[in-house]
Amino acid sequence: MKKLIKILTIIFGSLLALFWVAVLIFNIIENGPAHASLKNSKKGFVIPWSNKGYIAQGITYDEASDNFYLTGYMKDGSASPIFVVNKAKRKLVNVVRMANPDGTPYTGHAGGLTIFDNKIYIAGSADSCFYVYEKSAVDNAKKNSTLAYTEILDLKNADDKIKVAYCTTRDGLIFA
Repeated sequence: MKKLIKILTIIFGSLLALFWVAVLIFNIIENGPAHASLKNSKKGFVIPWSNKGYIAQGITYDEASDNFYLTGYMKDGSASPIFVVNKAKRKLVNVVRMANPDGTPYTGHAGGLTIFDNKIYIAGSADSCFYVYEKSAVDNAKKNSTLAYTEILDLKNADDKIKVAYCTTRDGLIFA
């Protein structure tokens, strides 16, 4: 009889402990710091080519066109893409492959990007620069075509230890 009571006590104690662990996990999920953000969030869009070796780096939104612009680079070393995704439709509307002015594919690091004064500025980490594209040229390019940047905005500084990896605009200024 003592053995049976001991076994039942262990079983009851284990079930009680399991119940309290479940209550604790539920409370963490329901009241955790991310819950409020997730509760108020909306489904966005699937990052293009994420299953094809695309390494996403930058995203910006253009209110005028209602489009998101994304940059990154490809694991396989092919030309870095610029994606244009329509916010309302949540669909990819254009893909442009980056190219150098001589027409060769740009296969380097395409970091963050921002739109300013009808131009797209893409952070070129290794070169400490911005690769500059005319926004209209990207918007009007044939899908899956290549497009050369129109200029390089050199940001090299002898004292810099950090390369340009991201950027944003605010109050008429570009921050890198």
